[in-house]
Amino acid sequence: AELKRRFKAVYENLAIKVKPGVPYYLVAEEWLDNFQTYLQPPLLPAYDGPGPIDNSKLVAGEGCPKEEHGNLIYDPLDLSQPKPPYVWVTADDWKDLLKEFNGGAPPS
Repeated sequence: AELKRRFKAVYENLAIKVKPGVPYYLVAEEWLDNFQTYLQPPLLPAYDGPGPIDNSKLVAGEGCPKEEHGNLIYDPLDLSQPKPPYVWVTADDWKDLLKEFNGGAPPS
């Protein structure tokens, strides 16, 4: 219940209002799905959680040409994608998720 409360916007995949000049981070939807499953009752004792945040599916591999959106495979500003494989989270949520679940650097 505590994790659900702390990460309400992330857990419910609520739309966030993006404000210019404010940092946001991307979290792979696959990890978010595991996170949401983890928080669904009943919590299975054998299930250790969603694991570390893994955004590797959002990042182009080594040797791939860099696009104007850095090393991301997807352009996060392309709003024409009907269901992108990521969600936006606030900088505070990102820091808290990393603190709770660990993980690699955010895609940039």
